[in-house]
Amino acid sequence: MLFCQLFTVFVRHTDHSFPVTYALVTWKTTALYQGVFEKLHELLPDFQPNQVIADFEGAPATAIRAVFGNAATVSGCFVSFIIPRHCDYATFFE
Repeated sequence: MLFCQLFTVFVRHTDHSFPVTYALVTWKTTALYQGVFEKLHELLPDFQPNQVIADFEGAPATAIRAVFGNAATVSGCFVSFIIPRHCDYATFFE
């Protein structure tokens, strides 16, 4: 497998969410996520998230706090919570 995740960052504006960046990642590590957020911060220095929703994994939350500080509230993704890891994703939404 070349990539293990399509990591996407969305920004909410009014009542809509917009994807602002995508990254094909080879590992789900804090260092890798931190690199993505550092690049995003480099390209958009005024970008300061106040709320972050991520999978129930520690790495994205740790990376967010390392780059943007503790001002952002980090919470888990509801879909990641309700779909068990052993679930067949193809049939879950039928």
